[in-house]
Amino acid sequence: MQRSHQPQNADNVAVLFQRALKEDPSYALAQAGFFAGHHAESVGMFKEATELAPQSYMCWGNLADAYRWTPGEKDRAKATYPRAIGLAERPLEVNPRDTDALAYHALYQAKSGGAREGTSVKSARHWPLRRRM
Repeated sequence: MQRSHQPQNADNVAVLFQRALKEDPSYALAQAGFFAGHHAESVGMFKEATELAPQSYMCWGNLADAYRWTPGEKDRAKATYPRAIGLAERPLEVNPRDTDALAYHALYQAKSGGAREGTSVKSARHWPLRRRM
């Protein structure tokens, strides 16, 4: 028997979205809409996420991604990625080995059209490599 990924009660979707947005805006249901191809619709939800978590590089990166995939919004994406890049630099000032911040910093730079001098990828070559067991 196949299971549907549709919620049993569509009215609960809005309630669940609001709860997810408050708990973790960068991974709220806006991403589900985005990955389902509803890029233009997800822009509004990601904007709300940036209002709730204005210091979150992931929220700003998600908004830039939504703009990037929405027809006619590439200029807004290019204007939004620098905010995500700048915010991703903050945790690197505290911990230059923050792998999440490093990865997203490099990703947003690539998506925005290229890397700047002094990127986190460049600085990554100075890390001591350690094997995990």
